[in-house]
Amino acid sequence: MEIKYSSDFLNLYDTILNDTKKDKKQTEKKVNDIRYSEMLLFIISFISFFAFFIAPIENLNSKLMFFAIGMVMIVISILYMILNEIKIFGLRVNLKNIMMKDFAKTISNDWEFKEKDSISEVYYKKSGFNPTYKSIYSDGYLKAKRKDKTIDMGNVSVMRDITNSNRNITVEAFNGIFAHSPIDANMFEVDLMKTNSKNNVKQKLEIVNGKLYMYSDNIKEATTVFDAAIIQKIMDLRNELGIDIELMVYEDEIYFRFYTPNTISANLFGSDYEKQALYFYYKISKFIVEFSNEIEKKVQ
Repeated sequence: MEIKYSSDFLNLYDTILNDTKKDKKQTEKKVNDIRYSEMLLFIISFISFFAFFIAPIENLNSKLMFFAIGMVMIVISILYMILNEIKIFGLRVNLKNIMMKDFAKTISNDWEFKEKDSISEVYYKKSGFNPTYKSIYSDGYLKAKRKDKTIDMGNVSVMRDITNSNRNITVEAFNGIFAHSPIDANMFEVDLMKTNSKNNVKQKLEIVNGKLYMYSDNIKEATTVFDAAIIQKIMDLRNELGIDIELMVYEDEIYFRFYTPNTISANLFGSDYEKQALYFYYKISKFIVEFSNEIEKKVQ
């Protein structure tokens, strides 16, 4: 799906590119230098190896020496490449962190990127998106002030155990952006899920053409909060980004799941997908703040 970037984001992205231009050039130069050194070492290794076949040497011991040297050089080259890939990944992680910090600062002073922390598992447990799961992993997340509390959002990978052919295996239950946002209200539970399954105790309403099902103990009351305008706001973001969205409102928190690609991957930064990854974060961060404000007004 082709992304049509908004003008406000393009201005923001230009600012980020200008702020991080020096860091990107340094990272690119270091990666290229590493690649060139790998290529040179492999060329030398293969020349040494093929000398065994093409060198006009009749002495078998001399030819075996070329073969041994070539094999040793190839092994060294492979080890060298592995170590360099680790080094390159570290360079890209550093660039990602620099760009995400600048991205958060450029959105507003309320946002910051926590590069060394993981989004709290407590909130994912409370959301109930996956009542039973094995583990949750995140690598850095965005944090914003909202009144006297905070919004947390970041890419997470959630794993769960299933039984397949009488074997227990671990599979990915969710990979995308998870977020929670506090509201100054005490809201009854309303769930908007993309699957047609939920506790049978709850009432259910299918949102036509929305790929969503609304669940609540009182659907009529739920639709006074999640009215046509609110649902349309969710649909607009889903259609613009081409992603599925799920959310839950319960008591004083809203929990979100956005089925994005792995938008925090270090490999995205410095690549053609960098702009798209940042655009997802930009649109979703704005959506969370605006959506929380609207729900808060309706409930109060």
